[in-house]
Amino acid sequence: MQDNQVLFEIKDLCKSFGDNLVLDHISTEIKKGEVLVIIGPSGSGKTTLLRHLKPVLAPHGKHTGEILFNGIPMEQVSQRDQAAKIGYVMQNPDDQIVTDKVWHELAFGLENLGVPDRIIRSRTAEMAAYFGIEDWFDKNTSDLSGGQKQLLNLAAVMVMQPSVLILDEPTAQLDPIAASEFISTLKKLNRELGLTIIIAEHRLEDVIPVSDKLMVMDKGKIIGYDLPEQVIEKLSETSSVLEAMPAAARLYHRLQGKGRCPVDVRGGRSYIQENYRNDIKKINCEKYSHKDKKALEFSEVYFRYERNTPDVLCGLDLCVYENEIYCILGGNGSGKTTALCAAADLIKIYSGKIRIFGTDIKKYKNQSLYKNCLAMLPQDVQTVFLKNTVKEELENAEEAVK
Repeated sequence: MQDNQVLFEIKDLCKSFGDNLVLDHISTEIKKGEVLVIIGPSGSGKTTLLRHLKPVLAPHGKHTGEILFNGIPMEQVSQRDQAAKIGYVMQNPDDQIVTDKVWHELAFGLENLGVPDRIIRSRTAEMAAYFGIEDWFDKNTSDLSGGQKQLLNLAAVMVMQPSVLILDEPTAQLDPIAASEFISTLKKLNRELGLTIIIAEHRLEDVIPVSDKLMVMDKGKIIGYDLPEQVIEKLSETSSVLEAMPAAARLYHRLQGKGRCPVDVRGGRSYIQENYRNDIKKINCEKYSHKDKKALEFSEVYFRYERNTPDVLCGLDLCVYENEIYCILGGNGSGKTTALCAAADLIKIYSGKIRIFGTDIKKYKNQSLYKNCLAMLPQDVQTVFLKNTVKEELENAEEAVK
């Protein structure tokens, strides 16, 4: 849902931190009503570019060039208009939540804009209904799952009725189900409200099929910017970006395809049917057999966070054998993170047994569980960093396991 009006015009934008040039002469236009997906390897400048579209978030450093918003130089756009008209959703949900209750989080932005109480109540109720979060209205924000928090962040931004929504890897800490639902919500916002959406993302299987334009960045430069299928067609076979593309697009490249590049499953299926025979109906796979030794075992595990709240783990039985790669899936709040925290002995179950390599988890004393036995990487990796440099972090980790 696009029109020809330019929302953002970026003119020769450069950004550097000391001698490090992060944005290298960026010039482009972003039109109203379009969904623009920005991709590129880590350190390519995606986040820096996005943050310059909402100046209050722009990082310190030297920059030159100009950005126009609705034809007005960004420095002339009032702080109120920047806050209300340019919505921004960050990568880590917890970085953006500032209040203790869901209803207050929804109202917080409008309160800061000085909107009358009557309108605040109306808009928060409308947004809660639109996003289907009425049942959370009186919940503590701390009780929400990662996916629920990110959906709340989106609703709290949308309640201010922005004209553009900027998202910096919003699904990075979400499970596949929550991520897919989040992307579907963005598509709905664009389709029903005509909202301009600019999103930097690594999960491309879901987001590219709903995009109008695709921008590829590398080393601070734009190396591709056009319709998604046209950008993908021009990618080199050796490009690392190609490996992150949707399966249909990768297949098209592997088969040295010609014509329009498919970007979703439907397009990929049509491409195969039109160009290749389909005689093989079934592929026989080897039967899987696991090792004899159990690495992790849950037996009738129960856990709840507070005495008077419902169980999060309800008689959980789980068995992971040695050398297995085991994937746990489930919707928001289904207990995935809670189960992992219980396996790492970060929370204490009130009933049942957890065994690590056949030994009851309660018998691991004096941090022995974490010495050549078990490690956990949490959803927010920042929580495991204790030092200022990589060298110090590695030395600290080495010292901890001695």
